[in-house]
Amino acid sequence: MGFGPRFIGWVRMLYAGAYSCVRVNGFLSGPVEQLGGVRQGCPLSPLLYVLFMEPFAELVRRDPGVDGVRLPGAAGEVLKIQQYADDTTLFVSSVRSLGRIRALTDLFGAGTGSRVNMAKSSVLFCGRWTEDIGDSGGFAVCEGGLKILGVRFWPRGSAAQNWEARLALVRSRLGVWSRRQLSLTGKVVVVRSVLLPLLLHLAYVFPVPARAKLALTRAVFRFLWGGRYEYVSRELMCAPVAGEGCPEGATGAGRAIRQFCQ
Repeated sequence: MGFGPRFIGWVRMLYAGAYSCVRVNGFLSGPVEQLGGVRQGCPLSPLLYVLFMEPFAELVRRDPGVDGVRLPGAAGEVLKIQQYADDTTLFVSSVRSLGRIRALTDLFGAGTGSRVNMAKSSVLFCGRWTEDIGDSGGFAVCEGGLKILGVRFWPRGSAAQNWEARLALVRSRLGVWSRRQLSLTGKVVVVRSVLLPLLLHLAYVFPVPARAKLALTRAVFRFLWGGRYEYVSRELMCAPVAGEGCPEGATGAGRAIRQFCQ
């Protein structure tokens, strides 16, 4: 990749004599020499792994036998591969590309010693390939949605199914917290620190549907008031503190949900 001897020397110095220990029930094992790979938990490890995987990404991008997906509105840009840490997602638009991808993974493995975990690798057919076409390049055909970084994808209806599942999780979490004797301020903390993180990642992938916004708002205010009569209007609960709103402890959750749904 064109790294000079100085950079290579730094990495070699940091990994020279590197070893790891295994902690079991509070006890540390003896040192285990690091003969390959990177050390788990080392700040340098994720950066080195990115450098390690980039040649494979370049193999895929430059290979004319891999037909990627042309992105709409991107001036002809073609997407073939996306990577996040050790998760790799490939996008192809022809049957021949599946076999070519398998050949490239074997080539990369022969040169680096790495192997594809076939038990965790699968193919999802989309668009005109809604049915199994019989040639999946040796990869298992996905059943029940393909999970990519915590989000499941189906040939159709991915947004609706993901949000239904996420709302069910929200209701379950709120049900658990509802059994505790929390003040209104405490419930606001739960909404902000427990509830919203469950939603943000999915919202970056699929915009929140109108039905999900309504269901989410109802669930949050029901949690805040314990299923009883809402003594303060929702508009006032969501008003800025600097205006005519209630104190911060009362308005924080309502305002956070309102901003999220917008």
